Amino acid sequence: MYQTVVKFQSILKTVPVPFLPAEESVFKAFDLTPKESLKVVIIGQDPYPDPKNAMGLAFSVPRDVSIPASLANIFACLKEDLGITPPHGNLEAWARQGVLLVNRTLTVRPHQPNSHEEYWVSFMPRLIQELNQGKPLVFVLMGNAAQSLKFLIDRKHLVIETVHPSPLSAWRGFRESKLFLKIRSAQQKLNQPLIDFSQFD
Repeated sequence: MYQTVVKFQSILKTVPVPFLPAEESVFKAFDLTPKESLKVVIIGQDPYPDPKNAMGLAFSVPRDVSIPASLANIFACLKEDLGITPPHGNLEAWARQGVLLVNRTLTVRPHQPNSHEEYWVSFMPRLIQELNQGKPLVFVLMGNAAQSLKFLIDRKHLVIETVHPSPLSAWRGFRESKLFLKIRSAQQKLNQPLIDFSQFD
């Protein structure tokens, strides 16, 4: 159990409605990736502001939804690095293997990106402090919002930094970042069982 999540459950009472994802999905990433099985922490920016996309996992979308541009760039990198072509955009299978897919901010107003940062400013620092007490992990910091947390991460962890995969920034080298090869290499250095990024069911 993530103690940080327990402590922040009540914050939803202060977040103005409507917000995304649905209330029952705000902490979904932590439900799918228990701390005991955690291997890789991927930190993005904030949830998709489109109601049909936001599902409580950073970058993931429901199976029957068109793949958004940010996720398409991630999948292009996955294809380049590991030769994998995903059948859909739902990343729950990654989460169940130990990939925590979490955003710097856990909620957003519909159609208004970056609208709830003030409510979650202390959440991720607290979470990182909690994770620093446990085993070595691989942290993947995507974009400036995530990278601003780097100084909090204990040196026993391995940190990978990339630009955000959004079309607004991905042109600055995201597709050439060799992200998935770097994750695999970092896992090997930590003697972790490798995440099978070809799993989507």
